[in-house]
Amino acid sequence: TTSSSNPTTGTVQTFLSDPPTCSMDFSHVYVTITKVEANISATSNSGWQTLVDLSGNPQQVDLLSLNPTATPGFCGTLYMLGKTALSPGKYQQIRLILLANNASTGPANDACGKGNGWNCVVPTGGSATELQLSSQAQTGIKIPASQIANGGLTVTAGQSTDLNIDFNTCASIVQQGNGQYRFKPVLHAGEVSTNSNSITGKVVEGAGSPNPGMGIPNAIVLLEQPDGSTPPVDRVILSGLTGPDGSFAFCPIASNASGNFDVVVAGTTTQTIASLTTT
Repeated sequence: TTSSSNPTTGTVQTFLSDPPTCSMDFSHVYVTITKVEANISATSNSGWQTLVDLSGNPQQVDLLSLNPTATPGFCGTLYMLGKTALSPGKYQQIRLILLANNASTGPANDACGKGNGWNCVVPTGGSATELQLSSQAQTGIKIPASQIANGGLTVTAGQSTDLNIDFNTCASIVQQGNGQYRFKPVLHAGEVSTNSNSITGKVVEGAGSPNPGMGIPNAIVLLEQPDGSTPPVDRVILSGLTGPDGSFAFCPIASNASGNFDVVVAGTTTQTIASLTTT
């Protein structure tokens, strides 16, 4: 029996997030998750450790409607998948495994409907359509060290670590020439903090516009930070849509994030002059 005063494992809580920047194109994007795993090795395909095991009860989630109230203390839209004890170390690979569309059984309350698999998209104004998978149901969606903040997830004995897996739904769904949708997932991961570390602001119409100072809703806002390359390249860390009054909040920020950030508004029209304030 291990003494509680000398713990040999750390606790990892795994969350899922996705900023709904595709909400104008899709009403819903459903994926069904069976397992999340981590690997200390950056290259090996063996030695995977389980972070979340949902194989007995696959979890279908709508990436565009993740429940922010599921994780009190966070101001972002984080959805908790589960938590587990894990041996200490720096885990340099994460992978997320989805339920195959042709699986004989799945979630009882399947939102995709019969004939649309267990993973599907609902285009705005349309009906559910199967989201075709490549190898995600067999080998999983791998997140390498280059797409994990700080190059990996560090687990310390006796401490709790919160891991967030962030989907970029906009870049992950490809409409093919035959009208079908294929899933080519773009994911990032990193440790997050439950503190109030955040960047907030508001996008408003600027001077010279018809309504100076009025908030601009549904504007795409990107949080970028230079990487370590030479010369540095700005990388998108988080993204989201402004609220009805033009406000936005990037929270939580990765616990190891530091330095300068760039907040970029990706305008959808050339008719409005926008200005930006942040705190």
